[in-house]
Amino acid sequence: DSLLSTIRRMDRELDASERDLNNRDKEISRMVDKLDKLEKNLTQSNYDDYSDYFSKYKKAYNSFEKDRKAFNAKIATRNQINNKYNSLVKSIHQ
Repeated sequence: DSLLSTIRRMDRELDASERDLNNRDKEISRMVDKLDKLEKNLTQSNYDDYSDYFSKYKKAYNSFEKDRKAFNAKIATRNQINNKYNSLVKSIHQ
């Protein structure tokens, strides 16, 4: 029961994290599009704007990647717990 409760709790947390990561991924895609537009019209006078926006993008991207790796690690942990739960259930029914 404890393992099943942990699996369900982790599933809820993972669902919320996945929605957050998907939203952040979309935002990063929008940032890339804006950077592409800025780059196409890059001049000496708007270089600072491009550079500032690129810094924001890089910060958002690095944060996303850190959280994505943590999400994947949590999925691996959840899968290990699920495998343990399945083994226990199987052993009970044998």
